[in-house]
Amino acid sequence: MTASRGLSRRELLKWIGVSAAGLTVAACAPVAPQAGQTGNQAAPASAPQELKVLVCCYAPPDLEVRNKVNSDFATANPKVKLSQELLPAGQNYFEKLQTLIAADTPPDVFDMWEGYVQPYAANGAILNLDPFLENDPKLKKDSLLPAALEGATWQNHLYALLIGFIPGPVSLYYNADHFDKAGLKAPTSDWTWNDVRTAAQKLTVDTNKDGTPEQWGAAFDLWFVQWLYWSWSNGVTF
Repeated sequence: MTASRGLSRRELLKWIGVSAAGLTVAACAPVAPQAGQTGNQAAPASAPQELKVLVCCYAPPDLEVRNKVNSDFATANPKVKLSQELLPAGQNYFEKLQTLIAADTPPDVFDMWEGYVQPYAANGAILNLDPFLENDPKLKKDSLLPAALEGATWQNHLYALLIGFIPGPVSLYYNADHFDKAGLKAPTSDWTWNDVRTAAQKLTVDTNKDGTPEQWGAAFDLWFVQWLYWSWSNGVTF
């Protein structure tokens, strides 16, 4: 990142380091920090700078929060122009992000998802946020939900701050007729994964005994996020 394309690395560190609003974004600065660099270094005198923000898959409630953060940031940093690009759902966000990084024109702040934080951190594409939280008077790592903290951590360092967190699947839809026919009781909030597995086995119907059921006992969305919970809960690490 260079000053000619917006905020320099040093300036970005300064703005994030002094603004709590800047710490609520998903991931910060697509470059690796240099040794000895902190958020307390003064930014050099220059013309008004620009902070570029890339947003993925937004929804109206999400934008309300982001716009409030942007407003607070603009108030605290009047010399910095904040440019926010909104990428609607259905577009390949990470393809665009990786293209920008490869062209050395990445956004200063951008959305990051669980499962992506670690490889981006390993490749030096995002900043270690620990120094900022250590110097922030309000936000500390021990105030964050442990599971959310772990999902944004690589080698014991925090690389992203989650603005949305879903600790597991939030909805289970079932066919009441199929449950009745299989002699199963309806699911309850006390169900465990073992209960789901047991019911799915009883609901699977392979009349022809050819290994291809006519009725599957359970079905999941193909989006990789749903499978992360199964992997993590069984000790898989990435």
